[in-house]
Amino acid sequence: LHKEYRRQRQMCIRDRIYRQPDLSTTIMIALLFCVLLFMGGLSYKIIFGVLAIAVPLFVIFLTLVLQPDQTLLKDYQQTRILAWLNPAEYSTSEGYQQENSKMAIGSGELFGKGLNNNEISSVKNGNFISEPQTDFIFAIVGEELGFAGGCLVVGLLFLITLECLMIARKAKDIAGMLIATGMATVIGFQSFMNIGVATGIVPNTGIPLPFVSYGGSSLLSTMIMFGIIQGLYIVREDEEAEEEHQIEMQRARQRNRSRQNERHRQSSSNGKSGRARQDGRDRRREYDGDNRDRARQRERDLRNESGRTTGKKTTKSRPRFEDVPEQRQQRQRRARPEQRIR
Repeated sequence: LHKEYRRQRQMCIRDRIYRQPDLSTTIMIALLFCVLLFMGGLSYKIIFGVLAIAVPLFVIFLTLVLQPDQTLLKDYQQTRILAWLNPAEYSTSEGYQQENSKMAIGSGELFGKGLNNNEISSVKNGNFISEPQTDFIFAIVGEELGFAGGCLVVGLLFLITLECLMIARKAKDIAGMLIATGMATVIGFQSFMNIGVATGIVPNTGIPLPFVSYGGSSLLSTMIMFGIIQGLYIVREDEEAEEEHQIEMQRARQRNRSRQNERHRQSSSNGKSGRARQDGRDRRREYDGDNRDRARQRERDLRNESGRTTGKKTTKSRPRFEDVPEQRQQRQRRARPEQRIR
C-alpha cells in the first residue's frame, strides 16, 4: 500500500506540472533546482560548463519552436511566443491582453488615475482584460497608482526577496540556507515573471504576483513559506543572542583575570618596596649599633687615659676605632669635666 501511495503521489505531481502542461511552473522548478545546486556548493567549473552548453541550446530550442511543424510545445504555447515576438500581428488574438496591459500601465502616467476610479476607458471598468485581478494585476496597479505605485510594489517585492537572502546568509546550517534561498528564488521568479508578462518583457504565461494577485491557494502557500522563513530568523536571533552572551561572559572573565594580574603585580611591587625599606631600616640599625659600640669603646678609652693621668687603676685599653665627628664632640664634652677636676 505504501508503494502504491508513493506511485500515485508521484503521478499526481507529474500530472499537475507535465501533463497540464504548466510551462511556467516547470521553468520555475528548473530554475529553483539550479539555484539550490549552486548554493549547495557546486563547482564553478561545472556551472560555467553548463552555461556554455545551455545558451546555445536555448537559441536552438527557440529556433525550433518557431517552426510550423514543431512538436516540442503545444500549439497555444507556440502562439504565445509568436505573439510576444510579433505583437502587432497578434494584437487581436493571443497578444490582446498583453497589449492592453501595456496601454493601461502607460495611461497611468506618474501617479495614476486613482484607486477605484469610474473612467470607462480604464482596463478594469472597460473589461479590456479578462480576469485582471489574477495574472494581470500589475496592469491595474500601474493604471490606478501610476509609475510611483508600480515602483513601490516592485521595491517591496525586491526587499522581501533580499530579506530572504539575508536570512539564508545568516542561517546556522546548510539546510536553513537552502530553504531560505529556495523561497527567495520562488518569490523573485514569480514577481519577475508576472511583472514581465504585464509589461511585455516575457511571453504571456499564467503565474501569480506574490501578496498581490487574487487567489487563496497562492496566498496560503506564500504565507506558509514566510512562516518557515520567520522560524529560521527567530532561531538565528536566539543563537546570536546566545553567542553575544557567551562573548560577553568571556570578556568579563578576561577583565577579571586582568584585574587579578594587576593586583598581583601591585602586591608584588609593594612587597618588594616593603622589603627594601625593611632592609634599609636594618642597615641603619646595624650602623647605629656599630656607632654606639664605637662610642662606648671610645668612652672606655677616655676613662683609661684619664685613669693613667690620675693614677687610678684602669682596665686594659682596647684598640681605638676610626673617629667620627659626632662622637669626637661627645668625647670632648665628657673630657671637659675631668679637665676641671684636674
